[in-house]
Amino acid sequence: MGGIYVIPQWFFSYDIVLNLIFGIITGVVSVASYKIYKLSLQRQSKLFSLAFLSISVSYLLQAFLIFVLFSKLSLQSTISFFSFTFWLNLTLYAHILFFLVGITTLAYMILGVRSMRVYILLSLITLAPFLITESKLYLFHLLSAVLLIYVLCHYILHFWEKKNKRNLFIMLAFGLFLLSQFFFMFSIKEGFYYIVGDVVSILAYLIMIVNLVTIRRT
Repeated sequence: MGGIYVIPQWFFSYDIVLNLIFGIITGVVSVASYKIYKLSLQRQSKLFSLAFLSISVSYLLQAFLIFVLFSKLSLQSTISFFSFTFWLNLTLYAHILFFLVGITTLAYMILGVRSMRVYILLSLITLAPFLITESKLYLFHLLSAVLLIYVLCHYILHFWEKKNKRNLFIMLAFGLFLLSQFFFMFSIKEGFYYIVGDVVSILAYLIMIVNLVTIRRT
């Protein structure tokens, strides 16, 4: 088993709804970024769109699979341990895979390298450790944090060079995005941090949408 979060029981139904909201918001970010790419033909906008498309899929899949799991629990008086762990692990691994592919795509975008081999290598380096560890949730958020630190440093330098509101928004969004990963790490032992991580995440995504809308209007 890859591990589970400690989530307050009353929060389960809200968590499914929040994952749907995250999926929709990140999907909107992806579509908005792609529209900017169609107007500007900037490669970074295209990769940004693909990155958030993958992150959107990770949330939507998680919401769907959690819904399936709890539907089985509510419809069946008993459920085998194998069936429960299968659906739980499928939910976890699907979310990890698509989320990390999204973050890895952001890091690849910032590298500025045009090489599929570099992208594949970066993805393999990111995903390979999951084959040899049982603490998959902790590793997931740790790797996400490391990649996001790299992404955040890029946007901090970008803001330092060109001080404007758009750069400030994107820097703040990725700063909150990074912060949420640390809360999720703590949530493996304490459920309160899971709720805080969700709140911080939704703030980060909303700031990204505001930033993209601002860019399209200018």
